[in-house]
Amino acid sequence: MRHILAALPIGWDRGENMKDYTMMPADHRLELVGREHLVAIMTHDPDISAHVLSQTLVSHASYLGMLAGRRKREYIYDLLRAEGAPLAELAAVRCPVGLAVGASSPQQIAVAVVAELLAARAGTLQRLRLED
Repeated sequence: MRHILAALPIGWDRGENMKDYTMMPADHRLELVGREHLVAIMTHDPDISAHVLSQTLVSHASYLGMLAGRRKREYIYDLLRAEGAPLAELAAVRCPVGLAVGASSPQQIAVAVVAELLAARAGTLQRLRLED
């Protein structure tokens, strides 16, 4: 059975200020991610996304996607390449996550993301993403 995980932000302890995030000392949730998982990283903070992505790249999850625009993606990939992340692993990340249905509102983006995760779980994602 494949499990869908979403980092929203998983494993982070939020302080009083919404912008004040600190990493939890023992992030056991990410350590448990394996081939049976589908992971979608959806955070506002590129540094949090970079941390979660670096931890999940080595997990070999069956699906790994990240909600990010071009600038955020380039910033995160530059950070991870500088840390030695394999280019092939970064190339396998679905970014931006979500089926290309022309979504513009947060609600439409959420539906596109869930649709892509369901397609990945069902094994029909390659057929639906024509640009791949």
